[in-house]
Amino acid sequence: MEDTDARIQERLSRMFGNTDWDGSRLHLTFRTTQNGEDLIQQLQNFVFEHPETRLIVIDTLYLAREGGNSATYSYGSDYKDIRPFKLFTDAYDLALILVHHTNKKPDEGNPFNQISGTNGLLGAADGGFVLCAEQEKRFLHCIGRDLPMQHYELHFDQETCLWELIRSYNSTAELIPEPLLDMIDTIVEDTWHGSATDLLESIQRIKPDFPLQPNTLTRKLNSLTSRLEKEKGIIYRYSRSSEKRVLEFTRISVE
Repeated sequence: MEDTDARIQERLSRMFGNTDWDGSRLHLTFRTTQNGEDLIQQLQNFVFEHPETRLIVIDTLYLAREGGNSATYSYGSDYKDIRPFKLFTDAYDLALILVHHTNKKPDEGNPFNQISGTNGLLGAADGGFVLCAEQEKRFLHCIGRDLPMQHYELHFDQETCLWELIRSYNSTAELIPEPLLDMIDTIVEDTWHGSATDLLESIQRIKPDFPLQPNTLTRKLNSLTSRLEKEKGIIYRYSRSSEKRVLEFTRISVE
């Protein structure tokens, strides 16, 4: 409801080109005068005519919700507006995506706090996705009733209008830039081993004002082990004996 048929046609042409896909199972509606329960009735009528329907996407929630432009929203009203769509998807066993806007305020602790409105929106839905830009990168954050929070780095191809998965993350903490990873990536060629003091001296040649001490550097590395392997292709091991403590890094090939 925020796009035109010409723009959609142009994007579909770029996505599918000269393939055999004919679009016969894709139905587009660019405007409606219905919202709230009236829109639910319109969707029910559509599914009755097209019982093979598996996915409905509405862009945007703002134009589809009860009350229109003059409404004031609270947790209760947000929950009440989403609830009928949730009941509709349960009744007809299909997926429905309501596209909504973010408030443009980054939140490294919980990206879902960027959703414009109250927690009532997610509270009534089965799950949510937040697609956002952070510097030059694009991330998709996902959460569901029975699923842990998931995070993916994506790349958007301007030519084909398709998204490519770059990597997945276990937590939002992994999305925060960590300069230490880049410095170790610079220091390690194939293998490197030595004490924490040796490593600190190598780091300080790159960054003289590096703030950590050898003992805190070791603790920091322990918390970054999985990120170091996933992002830089470097395996980190720490061994300790009565005589010495050794840090060892081994670079592996990453597909």
